Amino acid sequence: MRRVLVSVVFFGALSCSDSSGPDVRGSLTFTYTGAGGGTFSASGDAPSFSAIPTGTSWAVGYVRAGESHVVGSTPRSGGLVDLAVLRFERTTLGAANIDPECNIDGNVSCTGMELLLNFNGNGDTGDYFCHLTSGSIILTEVSSSRAKGMFSGTGNCIEGIGEASSVFSASDAAFDVALSDL
Repeated sequence: MRRVLVSVVFFGALSCSDSSGPDVRGSLTFTYTGAGGGTFSASGDAPSFSAIPTGTSWAVGYVRAGESHVVGSTPRSGGLVDLAVLRFERTTLGAANIDPECNIDGNVSCTGMELLLNFNGNGDTGDYFCHLTSGSIILTEVSSSRAKGMFSGTGNCIEGIGEASSVFSASDAAFDVALSDL
């Protein structure tokens, strides 16, 4: 079963900022089907942390090794979160096609998107682990401090216990995030 360990380098880098957080306001929104369907909407400043914060909504981006990353989180009850992660092989304007084999946390450059629902932040439990297997991520604006774009595609969701899967799609998606330094 596919499990996700969310960009530890990113979270470690943000934990080095002061107690007021890195002051990186952003937003990440999309409509999805599968895993109950609904709307994912994360916005706000990413706080200073060494683990995924569970009490606030936030979205932020960063660039590392020639790739762009966008991460957004919304709080759930019991210290759990819904977490969306985009990783794409470009830092300039244009489109990158989703790689169905993309490992969001892997060492190999790729383009992918994952949605983790009711996630505990440790990479070991959640209600659904969803990922796109086709589609694209489009970077429409980029500067040294901000990135904007959109994405859409289809894929699948696996229940947290790894038993059943369902079709997953993301549409009406947009991100507008500050780029944090690593």
